[in-house]
Formats: sequence, structure tokens, C-alpha cells
Amino acid sequence: MTINYRLFDLEKESNELLFQLYKETYGDEIPYRKRWDWEYDKNPRKNKIIIIVAESSGHIIGATTRIPITIKYKDRIISSAFSVNSMVHPDFRRMGVMDHLYKKGSELYDILFSKGTLPGMYKLIMKMGYKTVKPDTYMTALLSPLKWVFWKVRLYKSDTINNNSQNSNKRIGEYRLVDIFEDDFDEFYNRCLDSHEWVGIIKDHDYMNWRYIQNPFKSYKIFYRKKSDTIVSMVVLRSEGITGKLVDFIWDKNQIDEPDHTIKFIKKYFKKNGLLKAACWTLIEELRMVLKKNGFFERTDFMNLSKFSKFNDYDLFNDEITFAFVEGDSDVEYIS
Repeated sequence: MTINYRLFDLEKESNELLFQLYKETYGDEIPYRKRWDWEYDKNPRKNKIIIIVAESSGHIIGATTRIPITIKYKDRIISSAFSVNSMVHPDFRRMGVMDHLYKKGSELYDILFSKGTLPGMYKLIMKMGYKTVKPDTYMTALLSPLKWVFWKVRLYKSDTINNNSQNSNKRIGEYRLVDIFEDDFDEFYNRCLDSHEWVGIIKDHDYMNWRYIQNPFKSYKIFYRKKSDTIVSMVVLRSEGITGKLVDFIWDKNQIDEPDHTIKFIKKYFKKNGLLKAACWTLIEELRMVLKKNGFFERTDFMNLSKFSKFNDYDLFNDEITFAFVEGDSDVEYIS
């Protein structure tokens, strides 16, 4: 049996071939089909999306996608990607197909990332040479401990939560609700990347509008904190059941009261809207320390973030590097 590996031509080939594989792999292609228009066609980085496929006897029997990111490290701009939407037809499992798909993908970038990987796949990519990126744990704070205890013993129903996430209040103190990202976000974000020493994903207003404003699957609340009409912090929030999630967050390091000021705002905002917990996933140690100061504690569940480089001595493969990744990066948050 011969299996060939190649790049899928998004311009010339029908995505129905991938939908069929998804159906054969997972039993239902509808989730993938529904995501396609937004995730692929409307993605502002569409032209850099890469899909690697495996073929046997003229049929696609495996595929994996690389959603592009551009990261900034010191004065360097580096092309990278997250590995998403990986699948192998059941008849071709345990034949090394996924291993070959990932190896072909690794040839295209100096460094690659995988996030939210399922346990079986996680073990496989560890054998391929991927390395765990730490700290990888979620952090949680109880906003109303007593109500949370009552909820745990079913004396407090989640449907009694007065989640006012749809309220029209555009300003809360120094914070302003944002319904579109514009050029001022680009100036702010670049300023933040320059002020911090971590490795950050380059994001502009087109990407942020696609990711959070135009997303058809999740509803977010986005806030700017401004001083003298200048953005000093930006946060993206979402509620899920009794939990408020900090999905994306960046702040100007030159503001001495940040990120503490915005973390306090987030907790108050969630609590005011009746949520019982706040949760955050981040690799940024500085932010994790401030979260701990504000009552957050580490949970035992992981995001399973890992990285791979074809160069063993590549500096970004070093364990000491801090990647400024948040839960909103990659596809895990919006498909969960």
C-alpha cells in the first residue's frame, strides 16, 4: 500500500474532500463544515493557511492544518503556526500516517506549536520530539465561595445567575466596552510588545476583529482601559456556565498599576454579573504572579501546549523562553 503526502490546494481542490474525511474520522462533519467559512475563508491570514494531506489510491486518508501566526522575539519576526484539525481515516490508523503528516509540517517552519492536544495525540507528538511548554496549568479564583459551595451541593442553580453580559453600559469606570478594533489597537499592541521581553504573537485590528468580533460561535466582551485617550490595557472576556474566562489580555508594562488594576476590574465585573468563578490560562509568569496575589490558584488540568523545532539548538526551543500565549490563541477556545 502506497501513501503519498502533499499540500492541499485550497484554491483548486474542493473542501468537500476534507469534510468527507472528517465525517469518516469523527462520525459527523457538521462542526467542521460550519467552521470552515469563518475559520478558513474569512481568516485574514487565509493565504498562509497550510493543509497537509495523505493520499492512498486517490483518496485523502489523513490531513492536518497549520494556522499561521507571526511571532516577535526581540528584533526578529518569525513565521510559525499552530497545528489544528488533524485527522486520519480509521482504516489507516497505527500506520504512522499522523507521524508523517506532522514531520512534513515541521519542514515548513523553524518552530511549531500544538495546543489543546488530546491525550493520545499528545503522547504521539512527544515521541516526535515536541517539548512541553510550561507553566501550562489553568488558574482559577472563586468569586463567591459560599455560593460556589451551595452550587456544588446543588442548592444554588446556575440558571439563577444574573449574567448581564448583554447590558449596553459602554463605560465602567476607566474601562470602555469595545465593539470594533481599529488602528489605535495596532499602536497599543505594538507598544506593548516593545515594552515586554517575552515572545509575543503579532496581532492587528483585522485579526482581532475576525477572532473576537466576527466569531459566529462564541460571544465575547472586550474592554479597553484608557488614560488620556490612550489605551493602557485590553482584555477579552467570556462567560461559560458559572465561570468567567479571561480569554485574551495585554497591558502596557509602563503602567505601574498594571496588570493588577485590570485583574481587579475583571473579578468585579464577573462577580457583578453573577458568575461564581474566574478562570485564566496563560504562560506569562508575571501575570500568573499577579493572579495569585488576587486570589487565583493553580488547577491540575493542562492545556497540553507543546512546541517543536527542526533545529535542536534553536533559541526559541529553549525552556527559559517566555511565550505570551493566552487561551484565545489557536482553536481550542472557540471549538470547546
